[in-house]
Amino acid sequence: MNNSKIISEEVVTEKGKTTYVWRPGQIIADLPTSQIYGFCVNTEGLVTLVRDKGEKRFTLPGGRLDGKEDPEDALIREFREEAQFTPIDIKLLGVVEVIEKDQNGTIIKHHQQARFVCRPDKIEEFVPEKDDWETVERIFVPPAELKNYIHWLKSNTGVAQYEALISSL
Repeated sequence: MNNSKIISEEVVTEKGKTTYVWRPGQIIADLPTSQIYGFCVNTEGLVTLVRDKGEKRFTLPGGRLDGKEDPEDALIREFREEAQFTPIDIKLLGVVEVIEKDQNGTIIKHHQQARFVCRPDKIEEFVPEKDDWETVERIFVPPAELKNYIHWLKSNTGVAQYEALISSL
């Protein structure tokens, strides 16, 4: 699969249908960015994952934008809060455009989720729930094992994101 190719898939939900479109190398102007996530690869080639209190699953560090934050600033803040280090050499992999439609086909929500690749600055000892944040664990895994932790990487758009990550390394 070409990692510069736009990939689309549709999922039937209780509310209607949601279309996910992977758009490599771009952020869509004038479309709200609802979430950001980063694949942060350390010098050993391992990717950072975090786990929140009360959760069994690990996720990429990331989350929602605060106020008028731009996606890259939000990524830096989320990494400091969750992974307890600052990401550097941040590069945009692309966005997942999300189009949610109701049962009648009317768009009820339209936004994008940005995906980045980066590397960590100085990594220090991890402190669970530091500064009252919810993160209780930080691990580093080989890219080949990411699909064991992050279920959406098995979808068509997830595979495209994974391939974009691998080609960026």
